[in-house]
Amino acid sequence: MHKKQFYSRRVVNRRQRRLKKLEKQENYLNSSSENDNEDYNVNQHIYDINSMTSNDLSALHDDLNTYKNYHDDEHDNTNKLNDFQDTIFDHSPPLYDGCRFSTIKSVKMLINFFCRINLDKQNTINLMKLIKLILPIKNTLPTSWKCIMKLFGKTNFSSTMFFCSKCFNECEKTRFNTKTCMNDNCYLSKRTLKTNEIVEVVNLDIRSQMKSIITRNINLLTQSYDLFPPSDVTSASLYGTTISNTKCNIITIIIHTDGAPLVRSSKQSIWPCFASIVELPPPIREHQTNIMLLALWSAKVKPNVNVFLERTISDIKQLMTHGTSFYINNIEYNIVVRTQFFVSDLPAKALFLRTTNYNGYFACNYCLTKGFWSGSSVLYPYDKNNLELRTHSGFIAAAKSAEEKSTEKRVANVEGVKGLSCLLKIISYPQQIVLDYMHLVCLGHVQTLIKRWCQLINKADIMKMDTCLPTLHASHWTIYCLFVKLLHAPQSLEEIDFAEKLINYYCRTIVDVYDESLELFSLHAHLHLPGQVRLHGGLSTSSAFTFESCIRYLKSKVHGTKHLATQIAYWYDIETIVKTTTFELTASCGVNEINFFNEKMNHYRNIIVALLRTHQQDLNQIIFYTRYKKCFLTFHTVLYDKPYKCRSYIVSYINNSDDNDALNYANIIVFYKYHNDYFALIQKYHFSRKKLSHYVELPVEICQKLDKLFPLLELSDDYDIIPVAIVRHQCVMVEFEDVCCLSELRIDSEHD
Repeated sequence: MHKKQFYSRRVVNRRQRRLKKLEKQENYLNSSSENDNEDYNVNQHIYDINSMTSNDLSALHDDLNTYKNYHDDEHDNTNKLNDFQDTIFDHSPPLYDGCRFSTIKSVKMLINFFCRINLDKQNTINLMKLIKLILPIKNTLPTSWKCIMKLFGKTNFSSTMFFCSKCFNECEKTRFNTKTCMNDNCYLSKRTLKTNEIVEVVNLDIRSQMKSIITRNINLLTQSYDLFPPSDVTSASLYGTTISNTKCNIITIIIHTDGAPLVRSSKQSIWPCFASIVELPPPIREHQTNIMLLALWSAKVKPNVNVFLERTISDIKQLMTHGTSFYINNIEYNIVVRTQFFVSDLPAKALFLRTTNYNGYFACNYCLTKGFWSGSSVLYPYDKNNLELRTHSGFIAAAKSAEEKSTEKRVANVEGVKGLSCLLKIISYPQQIVLDYMHLVCLGHVQTLIKRWCQLINKADIMKMDTCLPTLHASHWTIYCLFVKLLHAPQSLEEIDFAEKLINYYCRTIVDVYDESLELFSLHAHLHLPGQVRLHGGLSTSSAFTFESCIRYLKSKVHGTKHLATQIAYWYDIETIVKTTTFELTASCGVNEINFFNEKMNHYRNIIVALLRTHQQDLNQIIFYTRYKKCFLTFHTVLYDKPYKCRSYIVSYINNSDDNDALNYANIIVFYKYHNDYFALIQKYHFSRKKLSHYVELPVEICQKLDKLFPLLELSDDYDIIPVAIVRHQCVMVEFEDVCCLSELRIDSEHD
């Protein structure tokens, strides 16, 4: 097709007028902050506004509407190392004479407010200028991003690159700020690219984010707290092997990526790459402020991993090989980075590892099972599995062979591998590739089963599925529930071994219960979950729940339809700057004090008096509370939850007076403090004669485990006082016929 090499005089004049209008707009918006010293003449600014003609104001209004989308400025894409002071000693002057807040404190409060209300960059600056006009004339409020950064002694952390969406070659910018592909072999070559033909890639500075997180959580990292659950990543086998004998401090990261739609009209999507720090205990590890944003891909097309993560992988590899050092509170910390695993859903995993998708042959990342075509889909029958495990060297060899056989029109596939991924430079395949149980279990196989059950039950009985489901299907479902429960937060290796037996039994019999159409790869992948848990800990601490929440948070930072990734990265940088509060672990304490003669205590007052007399405790020395906080967890009581119609007061505990230390269950009525020790008034549950095993047909060994993990109980009128120290976990309760089915939440603070 013939390409136009020139433009008419009319088009050129129109562009020149547009550029003049844009320049006039920028001069107006930046008139108060053109110099770094913030020499701001308010009277002159007011005079300039009043002296503008109505035509100028009209043109300016039109320009603001035309250019209301996000625009880069000269400071957006700098990539200087930000080795700033560890603790910002606020020696900045007052915002104005007589103000009780310093300039830094004032800007922090404003930026935090702007972040909460999701104000875009341009409106933020306009509002800052308006506030500066309202304040006394001699004030030090910065009104440009350059001056805000300078106030904190930092520069922008992120850098942006633009690529052609067809050939993935880097674009060149024209004087009109448009993008052009310069690859002669690309059919989009040497013409102005449309928005949906451009790939925007933003790389953020890993070191500065890591330092910010470590600085805020230095007390947790340097002091010996027993805050990690037994099933955490830090207790699994692979974590110990990644910790070397070096004298440096090890920071281990978990990497995640996934995509989410942003703009429906142009079908643009955002693909963030996140990382979390294993050495932070959950749930601190899962807080959004402690999640690092490594890179962003914004485009209509899906990412090319070697283009998207090339620089990010290079930065991580540099930190793994040579490390870095931080000064925090005048103490130098030498840091070396290690990787724990890469987690994502099945489509993203195939995309970033350059392997066959979940609906193809050789889709498994762990073994060499091929799969068979059934006429409508590729199935992975249990009796035809080839569970020979893949190796890192074998995967690399297959990737190189696939690249040699590939052509421009056809991508070769060697045992499910399509090419080399740059991720393999920092992770070992397949030990550090993790299946996400949120997508695989909660949103995957469970959803498939529910759809199948709806075909077995009348529509009128769907809400009564727990009693209408046939015994065969209920028994088979029970096996799956036990499997997930045991791997979610295993307390011993024996539980993992038992879960492995359960999933093999489940997969082997699923054809007898349903049909072969359920033998998809998503079911086959369950066979590798026990091995994954041995390497990386329970499913609760290796899922993508946290990162999916961060994606939703990032989407809220987008305004307009252009430069979406740059907008997100900029606000992430700003929050890294202003959030400097150090985390302090509070001591266990009672919360929400309640008077003994409060009307909420009427029903329990006589019970409390009688039990206190039995335990020889003086009522006059007792303080009552409706909640109790222990580390990261807050326990509720019946008195606190009753107005909210929730049941966060059900707990499990071990009574030391029992010979076998069996689990007991109770409702917490109220907490109280006596001689600096905390106690709880509880209403006990008694074990029912009914058992869940009576409603299913399963082997004895499975029935015993079922009744232990999911007991049926009845709420009694038996009250007691127990020390808070023997309380184990919160519990979830489901009403079943005339009894209650209770089960421990072994990870009380889990993100999901």
